[in-house]
Amino acid sequence: MLSPILVASTDPARQVAIMTVEGPLADARYTESLRHALPALPVGYGFVIDLSAACEISDESLEGLRAIARDATVTGQQVIFVCSDIARRAALVVEGLDSLAPVVETLEDAIPLVRAA
Repeated sequence: MLSPILVASTDPARQVAIMTVEGPLADARYTESLRHALPALPVGYGFVIDLSAACEISDESLEGLRAIARDATVTGQQVIFVCSDIARRAALVVEGLDSLAPVVETLEDAIPLVRAA
């Protein structure tokens, strides 16, 4: 099984960390890697997870994404999910991810939400 590529970047001026996921997100171990990044963020930083280039998001991985959103709520952090693929974004919404954290189309949509928090 192929593993996804995780690319991290930060923007200190906007106090946001962005994690881009490229490739299959079929194994829950990979969402666990994303989950471990949340407590490592500097205080006050938002966490944007870009799933636009992700594929094969399994039910287990979707549950892992929900866990990240729940963890962020508990710790007072903000998480925003980005997915430019309309069908995949709709599936994330249908599965209820948007009830835990915003699910938006582009990074440009996500950044102002982090700043508004």
